[in-house]
Amino acid sequence: MTSPTPAPPAPRVLVIDDEASILAIVARVLTKAGFAVVTAASVEEAEPQLDGADLVLCDEWLPGKSGSALLESVRARGLPTPFILMSGGPTADRVVTAFESGVSAVLLKPFSIDDLVHRVRVALETRTRP
Repeated sequence: MTSPTPAPPAPRVLVIDDEASILAIVARVLTKAGFAVVTAASVEEAEPQLDGADLVLCDEWLPGKSGSALLESVRARGLPTPFILMSGGPTADRVVTAFESGVSAVLLKPFSIDDLVHRVRVALETRTRP
């Protein structure tokens, strides 16, 4: 009798937001959707955790460095990690700049749980396509 093949590990999502309530809700939703979630309240707290992340979900407006600055750091390090930028009110120019910098998606707050999970799944699927 052969033993079943172990399931692959859950994709690791690094979530960064300085609003504790949003961070907790997003982490809970993504965990229930089957992702391994790691959280940080700032770019500085998140940077040491980038190498193990399969996807980064980051608020744009953070104290200190912005989400866009973290995206630039990720790309400068050569990491192909999908990156979703969350924002409560980006201007059209900022959205265009984010996409030019390699963001996978922009998620406008407030967003639905379904939209959050869908965008994370799509970004991860896109990453794994040949």
